[in-house]
Amino acid sequence: MNYNNIDLSDKFKVLSITGLNVTPPFAFTQYVPAVGAGSINTGMKISNNIVTVTCDVLGASQNEIKAKIKELAQIFKPTMTISNIVFDTDPDVTYKGFFIGSNVSTEDYGYSVFDLNFDCEPFRYGARINETNINGVTLQNSGTWDSSGVISFSVILPETVASDYDPSVVITLQGTNGIIRLCNYLDTRDLHGIWNIDLKNRTVKKDGSLAMNNIDYIQTSFDQFIIAPGAYTMNFAVNGVGAIIEEINYTYDEVNL
Repeated sequence: MNYNNIDLSDKFKVLSITGLNVTPPFAFTQYVPAVGAGSINTGMKISNNIVTVTCDVLGASQNEIKAKIKELAQIFKPTMTISNIVFDTDPDVTYKGFFIGSNVSTEDYGYSVFDLNFDCEPFRYGARINETNINGVTLQNSGTWDSSGVISFSVILPETVASDYDPSVVITLQGTNGIIRLCNYLDTRDLHGIWNIDLKNRTVKKDGSLAMNNIDYIQTSFDQFIIAPGAYTMNFAVNGVGAIIEEINYTYDEVNL
């Protein structure tokens, strides 16, 4: 097992893992008519997986076992930060979740059996994919769920521009109403730099710093910029005399239910 890039194979032996369902738990939202029989499904909610890992810590003495448990307590400290978890039963897949507690079920001379409990997102994250030079190119989201990665590109503006210079960057997702528009905020060369747009968190950074004020919120529709499984095409346009957009890439983790 691997937790937050820490290999735990030398810390304990995994006896069993429960909660990694074939499909995640889900429930329908239903409308029950005032008259008649039955109900109508109006929506669906997918829930997290609660995963329990039963472990066995071995040692030549109780002191050795307690020292190992003390070390594990430092690794599994309570945190609000989501963690990457790789379980032994699925070594090629990363789960994202929170450690939510543990309990010792059996403790005796030479061994200690206990449970580690995790609240995991319903998704299985596969390989990280980096698509380059993507402007107008039809690509494939090979996962079984929507892709929410990071779009990156560079904008180069002329060194000298007029006082009314007003460039913009427009990104559209073909076949949808999804659009992201960036514009000037503080000065006429605001858009010059390296940009990163995080589709999952809906954040925009320029040269590593947050640049949310450069979003044209009237025209931007993050909620419709959804890269569904299958083919997709992003189109990029930069408006402004002498403006150039280049090094357009998209990086994401393949997501499956």
